[in-house]
Amino acid sequence: MSSVTVTADQAKLIQAIACFAGTKDIRYYLNGVCFEQRSGVLRIVATDGTVAGVAVLQRDREGDDFSVIVPNELLKLLSKVKGAYTLELGEKIVACYGCQESSCLAIDGTFPDWRRVMVCSTNAQEVAHYNPEYLDKIKMAAGKLKVALYNFTQHGTNAGNFTIGDKICGVLMPMRIAEADKSVFDSILN
Repeated sequence: MSSVTVTADQAKLIQAIACFAGTKDIRYYLNGVCFEQRSGVLRIVATDGTVAGVAVLQRDREGDDFSVIVPNELLKLLSKVKGAYTLELGEKIVACYGCQESSCLAIDGTFPDWRRVMVCSTNAQEVAHYNPEYLDKIKMAAGKLKVALYNFTQHGTNAGNFTIGDKICGVLMPMRIAEADKSVFDSILN
């Protein structure tokens, strides 16, 4: 079990990343935020399979590498906590805040290999189309950090990259448009 003390600012970062988590997804391991420690760096990652965000929560941490998926339900409860709290991360997750304590089981599963999709592509030959609901998730995460602007870079039909301030980076997969839909664009634009 690994202990993480979360400051008020870090709590906002966790809530921003939680915007990208799945909700009631049949792929149950997407219904939470993955806390992953690797080489002394603790990152938080969430994805619903279409949009993903990652942020560094803490650097220069001691201890073994680990990966624990914290369920959305506990994160919702912790979003109401004012100030710092402590998380004990393991098969069982224990959150301590003020004089209270909440616990739940970690989501049992393997979180997707997010590093594989977090790449900055340069294919800008074609225009891609993005679902506005997923763009809203980026906007909602920026709002939780009180960041007015975020950057989104389109890379042709590959995943688009986004950053929210200097705290969060992520990818957004484009929609697949049928040839019939492309011909509508061509007939209007040409």
